[in-house]
Amino acid sequence: MRLQTRTLRSSSEFLAGTFSETVWKKSLTIAKSAIAVFNSGRTDSVAEATNCQILFISASKKNDFAKIVAALNNASVLTVSDTDGFLKAGGMINFLFEGNNVRFQISDEAAKKARLKISSKLLSLAVPAP
Repeated sequence: MRLQTRTLRSSSEFLAGTFSETVWKKSLTIAKSAIAVFNSGRTDSVAEATNCQILFISASKKNDFAKIVAALNNASVLTVSDTDGFLKAGGMINFLFEGNNVRFQISDEAAKKARLKISSKLLSLAVPAP
C-alpha cells in the first residue's frame, strides 16, 4: 500500500507511514491498539513522509536512520522504530521487545526539535535510553 496524502477526518485520526522493506506487524498491532483510527502506508520519499504524523522506520533502513531523520528537517513527525541505535541517530521512540512484553525508549530532545511535546506521564513509563 502506498501512502495516501489526504485530509484527516478528525483530530483522533492519525496518518502513519513506513520507511520499510518489511512488514512491521508487531509494532503496527501495538499502535492500532492505542489509536482509534489509524491509516497507514509505505513511503520511499522523505517529502511524502512529512505528511505523516507518525513515521515508522524499519530495521532494513538502519544504515539510513540519521539521513532520514535529518531529511525530515525537524518536521513535526513522530519517528518510531524497533531497532537498536535509532535514538542515537535522532529518532524519537524505540520499541523494545522483551519476551511477551513491549517496552519503549524516548528521546525527548529529538521530539522537542520537531516541536512535539511528550507527556511527562509517558516519559516516566519509558525505559532509559543507553
